[in-house]
Parts: sequence; C-alpha cells; structure tokens
Amino acid sequence: MLVVAVATTTIAAAIAVGIQLYLGGIETATLEHEFSRYSDAQKYGWVKVQDVPFNPAAFESIDNEIQIATSELGDIGARFGMVVRSAPFSVSVLDDDRFVPFTNVYLQVFHGGKPPLQFVSGAMPVAGSGGVAIPRYVARATGASVGDHLILEAQGGGVPVDLVVTGVFEPKDISAAYWVGISNDLLLPDAFIAGTGSGFIGIVDENLLFSVTPGISLTLGTGWWLISIDTPAIIRAGLKKSIARLDSFTLAADGVAPGGRAFAGAGAPLAKLERDKSAQMVPVAISSALLLLVAGQVVLLASSVMTSSSEASVRRLGLRGGGAGALLGFSSLSAAVVLVIPALLGPPLAWFIVPFLGTVDALRPLTNGSNLQVSPDIANFGFSGAVGLVSALLILLPGINLLVRRRVSKSFASRSNRQPMIWRMKLDLLIVAVSALLIWEMDARGLLSPLSGRAELGSGWVMISTGVVAVAAVLALVRLWPVVPWLGAGAAGRMSSITWYAVTSMLRSSFRHAWLLTLITIATVTVVTDSTIAASLEANGLFAASQAAGADARIAGLNGFRGESNPVVLELTRGPEIAEWVPALRTTAGLGANGEGADFELLAVDPNSLNQILVDDSMRRSAVEAGGMLQRAADSSTPYVIALPADTESLRITGQVSEEFVDIWVRVKGADGTTSTVLMAPDKARDDGAGTRAFSGSVTDPANGPYELISILVYEPPVGPVGRAVKLTIEAFEAFTATGSVHAISGPGGGGEWTVLPGTAETDGSVFGAIGGFGAVLTVEFGPGTDGGIRGIHPRKDLDYLPLVMSPALQELSGLSNGDTGFISAFGKVVPVRVAGTVATFATLDTDSPFAIIDYRATLDYLALKFDPVLPGSAELFISIPPGTAANIRSFAKRVAGPGARVFVYEQLVDESTASAGASAGWKGMHFVVTAALAVLTVTGLALFIGHDFVETRRPSNILSVLGVSRFGQAIEKLFRFGLVTLVGVGSGAFLGGLLGAFVATRITDAYDTQLGDSPARAATIDVAAAAYIAALVAAGLLGLFAYVMLRPRQQLVGRQGGIE
Repeated sequence: MLVVAVATTTIAAAIAVGIQLYLGGIETATLEHEFSRYSDAQKYGWVKVQDVPFNPAAFESIDNEIQIATSELGDIGARFGMVVRSAPFSVSVLDDDRFVPFTNVYLQVFHGGKPPLQFVSGAMPVAGSGGVAIPRYVARATGASVGDHLILEAQGGGVPVDLVVTGVFEPKDISAAYWVGISNDLLLPDAFIAGTGSGFIGIVDENLLFSVTPGISLTLGTGWWLISIDTPAIIRAGLKKSIARLDSFTLAADGVAPGGRAFAGAGAPLAKLERDKSAQMVPVAISSALLLLVAGQVVLLASSVMTSSSEASVRRLGLRGGGAGALLGFSSLSAAVVLVIPALLGPPLAWFIVPFLGTVDALRPLTNGSNLQVSPDIANFGFSGAVGLVSALLILLPGINLLVRRRVSKSFASRSNRQPMIWRMKLDLLIVAVSALLIWEMDARGLLSPLSGRAELGSGWVMISTGVVAVAAVLALVRLWPVVPWLGAGAAGRMSSITWYAVTSMLRSSFRHAWLLTLITIATVTVVTDSTIAASLEANGLFAASQAAGADARIAGLNGFRGESNPVVLELTRGPEIAEWVPALRTTAGLGANGEGADFELLAVDPNSLNQILVDDSMRRSAVEAGGMLQRAADSSTPYVIALPADTESLRITGQVSEEFVDIWVRVKGADGTTSTVLMAPDKARDDGAGTRAFSGSVTDPANGPYELISILVYEPPVGPVGRAVKLTIEAFEAFTATGSVHAISGPGGGGEWTVLPGTAETDGSVFGAIGGFGAVLTVEFGPGTDGGIRGIHPRKDLDYLPLVMSPALQELSGLSNGDTGFISAFGKVVPVRVAGTVATFATLDTDSPFAIIDYRATLDYLALKFDPVLPGSAELFISIPPGTAANIRSFAKRVAGPGARVFVYEQLVDESTASAGASAGWKGMHFVVTAALAVLTVTGLALFIGHDFVETRRPSNILSVLGVSRFGQAIEKLFRFGLVTLVGVGSGAFLGGLLGAFVATRITDAYDTQLGDSPARAATIDVAAAAYIAALVAAGLLGLFAYVMLRPRQQLVGRQGGIE
C-alpha cells in the first residue's frame, strides 16, 4: 500500500506540474519583467488609447531608457534653490541593465541669515518634525549643530522652509548612497530618510521621482504621482519604507509594505523584475514542502490504521520485512524535502529554520498578490511555527514508535486498549496541522480580517495560533503519557498512566469529533470563497484580489485617522455631476453659493459608501414637500429656542434608524442654566417591526424645568466596522410630563413632524446624525445662526482637527480661509479638518502639514493625477482606467497635462486570450492545487475517523454475513482501504506538484532567460524542458507501480483481522 500511495503521489505531482507550466506558471515568473516594457504593453493586456505629443526637449526615450538633459535638470533645480554640479553616477530605468550618465545635485542652504552655502547632497529631512540631518562636513563648514535652524529657500515665490538640525551623520559614498532634493512634504514628509547602504525614494520635483540604491540609481520620469491606480497606495519611506507602483512598474525602498510587490533584499539592484519572483518562490516552496510533509504522514497513518490495530500493523504495509524501515524512510524523505528544496533555490541558511521558528506568509501571494515577508524572529511566532513544530513531531514519531511500541502496548490492562497510543497521537497532531493550514489559507483570503482588525497579525490571529499550538501540546502530552512508565517510572507510573488514560479517553474522543466539524466548516468556506478570488484574479491580473481579500484596508497609511501625522491622501469630489448630488456634510464656512459655480466641494465621495452619504432626488423632494420644516428663519439673528414643557419628566423619539445598534442622546438646559444629557434607550415595546423604532429617556432632575432643547447627538454604532453612516428620520419627538400628558415637540422650522436630512439647496439645512470613525459624535445644535436655528455640525470636543493644506486655486474655489473648519470624507471615514494654509508648490510645504488632495472623478473608477498647476511639459503621466471608460478620459488627459507633456492612458482588459489573463490562470492553477489538496486532506481526515470505525470495528463483511453476502462486505473493505490510500496519494501529489511546478517554472526561466534572452528559442526550450520533466515524473510513478507488481510478496499477508497485499 505504501508503494501504491507513493506511485499515485508521483503521478498526481506530474499532473499538477502540468497545470502550473501550461496554464501560465512560467509566464507568471517573467510576466512582471515583460509587463514593465510599456512599449509592448498592448501584447500584455493593456491598450493605449491616448498619447499626448511628447516634448523631446524635456525627455528623450531611447529603447526604454530615459535621459534627462543636464540643462533641464538645471532649470528644475533652479526652481527649488538647487544648483546642479557635474558629478555623474549610475542611473538605470526599471527594465534595463544598462546605465545612463546622470548628475549629482547640490543643495542650497541658508544658515541663520548667513550667505547661502552650497554643499553636496546628503541632508535628510526628518519625517514630521521639520528637522534635517546633515553630513559631518556640512556641520563643520556651516558651524551648525543640533538645534540650529537651516532655512531651505525655494525660488519662484515659494515660502522658505525652516528646518531644525536634528542630527549629524558621517557620509560614506555620497555619490551613490545618498540623494537629496526638495521633498514633497505634502505627500512624502519622510521621503528623504535615507539609510547608508540602503535604498530609498525621494522627490526632486513634483514631476520627477528618484529611487536610489548603492551603486544603482533608478529614475522614472512618470510624474510624482507614482501611486497604484487600482489600489490607492500611499508612497511612504522612513521606518516602514513603503513602495510606489504604477501599473506594472515597481519601485522598492528598503523593505516592503502591505499592498504591493517588492524586491528581495535591502538595496538590491532593481534591474530584473523576475528576481522578485524567484524570491517569492522560496517561501512558497517551504510552504508546499510542509504541506507535502503532512500529506505524506497521512499516507503512513492511513496505511497503519487500515491494516490492523495490532502490533503486526507495521509489517502489513505491503513490504515484507521492510515495513518499519519504510515508515522511517518515508518520514525522513518528507523531512529532506523541507530542507533540500529551499537549498536548491539558493537562499541563505536562515530559510531552513524559518518553517520551525518564524513566520512564513507564503500562501498570501496566491490570493491577493501582496508581498512575502519572511522573518526568523521567534517573537513573531505564527502558524508556520505551529505547523513546523507539528511537522517536526510527525517526522520523529515513526522512530519513537519503533522504540517504544512494545512497551507502550503493555501499559494497558485491557486487550481492547492495545492499539499503540503513538498512532492516536499522530492522528490528533494531523488534525491540528491540517486545521492550522486551513485557517492559514482563510487568512490569506482576508477572511480572518475581522478577527485581527488590522493588516498584520492581530490579537484574534495570535489567539487562534496560540490555541492550535496549545492543543497540539496537550494532545502530545496526553498521547505520550503511556511512555512515562517505560522511561523508568515503575509500577506507580504504569498505574498512573492507566488512570490518566481512563480519565481522558472521553475528552479525547469528543475533542477529535469537534475538530472534525471545525475542519469541515473551514474547508467548505475556503473552497467556496476560492471562486471569488479566482474571479478577481481573472479581472485584474497579477495585482488582483486586493479588493476581494480586503487588501485596501491593509495599505500603508490607510489604517484610520487617529490624529497622528501619517501621510494621508484625501479625496475631493469634483465636476458638474457632483453638483447634482447633495453632500451629506458641509463645512461651517460653506462652499461657494451652495455649489453654484464652484468647481470643487470639500466633501469627498467614497464610491463604496455612496448610498450612505448622498441624498437622491426623491429625498430632496420630500424635504421640500414637507412644508419647509428646515427652512431659514425669518430673522436668523434671533435665537431659536425649542422649549420643553415645564414639568417634563421623560422624552421619546420615534423614527427610522438605519443601524440596529445606535446611541442617541439629548442635551437639555435647565432653568438654572446647567446642562444635562438624557440617554435615549431603545424602547422595544414601541417597535412596529417595519423599521420604525422608539427611543426613550428620563430627565435627570424634572424639578429644574422648564428645559430647553440644545442638541441631539447620535453616536456611531458601538459594534461592527467603524466609519458607517447613520441615517435617522424623526417621525415624532414627544415630551411626557408628571401629570401624564404628552406634548409633541416641533422641529426647528415649526413643523410638527421632524424629517432629518442632509442640507440641500432648497432647505439650506444641515446634517443631523453621526457619520465617521474613531467613535466621534457629530451634533446638531439649535441656537442663533445664519442657517435658521441650526448652528452647525461640531465634532466631540476631545477630537483634534487635522490640518488641511490647499492649493491657491482650490482655496479660491472653495471660499475657505486659514483657520476655517469643516469635515472631509476620506476612505469611508469623516475627518474634522482645519485649513492650515495654502501652498503654490510642493517644495514649500512644511512637514507638519501632511495632507494632500486628489481629484476624484465619480464617473471613473480611478484616481486622477491632478494638482495645481497642471503637469508641465517635462512630465510623463501614466493613467490606468477600467474597461469601457476610454472616452471619458481623453479630455481629462489633455486638461491635466501641459503643452508637450506625454500622457499614456491604458485601458485594462480581461480577455482570456491575453498573456495577463494567462498569468492569472497560472496563479489560479496554483491556487486550485493548494485548495483542492487541502480539501482532499480534510475529506481524508473525515474518512479516517468514520471509515476506520466502520471497517475496523463494525466490519462490513461481518455485518453483511447475516444476509449471506459477506464477500460483498470484504470487497467494500478492500475498496475502502485501497481507495483511501490512493486518494491520499493524489492529495500528496497535488501538493508536490504545486511545489515542483513553481520550482521548475522558476529554475527553467532563470536558466534559459540568461542564455537565450527573449529569442523564440527560449520559449521552445522551456516547453521541451518542461515536457521532459513531466515525462520523467510520470515514468517514475509508472516504474514504482511496475516494481510493486513484480516484487510484491507471492502470498497474501493475512492478519488477525485480515490484511491486504
């Protein structure tokens, strides 16, 4: 049976390798490299629909290389107080190995009013502090020390930036390891935190991005907005050293961040993109090897359990006299796979211990295209650590079994309990291992994100991981307890082991069945969600599934607004189509004449929650038809007082609420001038079941009346995700007095019915309710004001306004001045902002103003690259748009780009015939193999329990003997045993094929890419090599079957309960 399992495993592996190679596995390994050749983009799923004429005086494109004339750079430098010196060093574009001469840049620094000093690049502004670190020789030349001020003066009308010297460092290789420019502090306040000997990203001009690594400097003149179009990533450097990606281009700083793909190694050359793919294959190989190890142990377990529960089971594996050796040998082979495969891929020694000591996030790239981060840090002990430890125990168990099996079997008084505990322990550990892998796979799909609450491994994830490890440890202790007497505990130990077994037997049994139910549930969810992932992969190619897996929430810089100075990009609604909508929030300063003639409104529209924060025409009409209940008062200077009856004891609000869990409070002012707050608790008795709900609350001190209504507060729901809008329509507001009378409280406009809607041009009202994150409460306050009694929307007092920096054009359009406050919606959250100032160019922004504005076009699902002024002629702009939106982008491309600018607009395609879709199919092939194999293991585990109980304890042949068809029962037994082992073999082969498919694709690609380049012979050679490899695997499997048939024992081995050949 072992030979059968090994043979079926090998054949299944060959099939899986075929899936990998011929559904796009090899193309996947090189697609990024090919994809980055934008001149050939049409062949890889992108269609150029707009190409604004290019000004050759600014840029010159020769064979995918970008040369920037020294004179042009000098002009750019002059604009920002930078002086160009002739100090060439290496510059390379993303997809080419050749270098282009470039120039070093000198920085003009003003020190305490002294004459400006020009010094070599190397000063590094410190993130968020307005500080700068300077080289040692600059400190000596200027006399500046820590705490002194350096004034960075930008020419062309910009405001000087006052930078405090926060540190002095010793420069090493100035020309290669450092780069300095005027950072775009609006977007990248920490763009120039450069480490010696490590790569980083910097901005010299708003249209020119440079990424520098020691010895290799990378430049792409594609505009300063190098942001992923389909995934709104934030470019960050500094501690997390994020990445910037435009379409298929990838710029890597020193490390990686969630939401993008990066290169392996700090400061690694960024010339060949497929090196990134090679690096990714290492943890994928480790993960596949671990899965293969578990699958191999299933084979051993099935073979042992199905043959017999007696001591002779080891000899009944089908190899006469060699069963024990086969057990140990196959386990050793499984262990060797874990170590040998990574060694063949050439990683450092640290890779070998990672599966047992660190965190290997290897399944994630199969689902959402994000990075691989492998850390041998035992402090980050995760599921790979649990799986690794379990796998290590499984590797050692056959040897332990051979040593102690006879002693263990004698530790029990009853003959019925003579099944070795080692095998039961192996079964429990197998369940834990497979459970860990399945839960791990669910996390890769983002299904566990509610548990973790954030992108990285959160508390829920750690809790699950710790639980699995703890369960594995307890089970191991329970199962190994009978070994204690053999180790020298004597008679007392034997008695304690028997007692321990009796006490825990029922617990073990119930626990195993509970795990089975868990496995079935997890496997079902995993397989079902695979179709969603595959659909996303098909639609978006290699960089897909980020939305499906919830990766948008994992993007660096988008982890919520908590008042910290994170670089955050805020969206801004624009265009005449927005004027047709009604914003749910308005600033206290207003936006033009209710949006008339205004090109911008300060409210961002999140397309994912559009229905939550916008009002359609029907709602706007209902507000008008209701009798103008929120219309402007005749004399807005007169305080509008909403008085409550003098003897009011309690209040009740009846209406429609969009959220089940919501907190409503009413703030009132008593006769003595003191204010109090009434909690309006849900009144279940008043719910009509059709959506109308009631909230009641009692006044704290009825004797302090008469009361005046100050405001009504609606808190964000205390449960569920943050940032959800709450819609509230008040149908009745009633006050109950001590005498039992009921009084209807009129609304601000005098009407008897309250309908709370966002402000509109017809009513000029304001928002009643709460929308936003961080548990904020927004209130409607009644009193004097130009809005007829609605004073405005205010955040909770303990929340800080966040600074908003605007361009002069936007400031003019919005009518906002410095110090004005309002609200802006960004990525589904409402943020209170205060206008901190206006800037004409990015270079003059202070590091304390981390917010920028992106023009969001509601008619297109992309981030438009626009700011003031328009992109100059010395810029290249790349825009990615969804299918079918090409017509809408043409005029926009011409509008945002100045004369001579080069604009590339690519429309994404989902045609299965494209290579992009082919690569997607390759990833889907890998994903299918992993998911299918996990499902096979789960079904196998279920069959081991149910089938073993049925076949070995209830014997179909014995049961059916009463009907005279015992031979039919024997056939069922043989079919079950042989079929189960074969099924497990196929599952093991699927894992092996997934591993080998990735391995072969990477190794063959690397070998032939170097020798043959992009010649036609390369593809043919790869096909031949792949076919030969598959043929070799199939031949090995067939040879194994042939050897088994020819060399099997001549007589059937029959045990006490029957055996198999």
